[in-house]
Formats: sequence, C-alpha cells, structure tokens
Amino acid sequence: MNIGITTITDNIGMHFDKVMVLLAGAGGLCFYGKDFKLGIIMHFIAFGLLFLWFYNAGYEYTLPLILMFSFLVLLSLSMYFGFGSSQSQGIL
Repeated sequence: MNIGITTITDNIGMHFDKVMVLLAGAGGLCFYGKDFKLGIIMHFIAFGLLFLWFYNAGYEYTLPLILMFSFLVLLSLSMYFGFGSSQSQGIL
C-alpha cells in the first residue's frame, strides 16, 4: 500500500511545508554529536535547500528563509569566537 505524504500530513493535521521543516530540523540534530559547527552547517544547508525548493515550487518559504539566516548568524558567531581564541600556526 502506497501511503502518500498528503495522507500523513492530513493525519497529523499540519501543512506540508511545516512537516518538511520539522523533518529537516530533526534530521540535522544528529550532526551536533560530532561537532557543534558541523551541526550548524548542516542545518544551514538543509534550510537553504528547503528555501530554494519552496520558493521554486510556490510553497510558503518564509520559515526556511528565516531559519537559514538565523543559522548563518549562529555559524558566523561560532566561527568568530572559535578563530579568535586559536593561536596562529603559520610558517612566518
């Protein structure tokens, strides 16, 4: 029996775009076990791809856009504080 995504979204009572955002958010959580920055990067990529997909398909794209920019800010802040505390190991 083929159960479509519309049947699943009707049973939960949520719209398709919200279900996909929740799945992308839950899917990115497993990368935080390896490294915090890797988890932020994966969430940034996932929400960026969702934004592109929703924008091209005509779905409501504001939530993935906001989440993509928020993870971009978190990524830049984590890189800023991470690189500020490390010592330079260059040749010169």
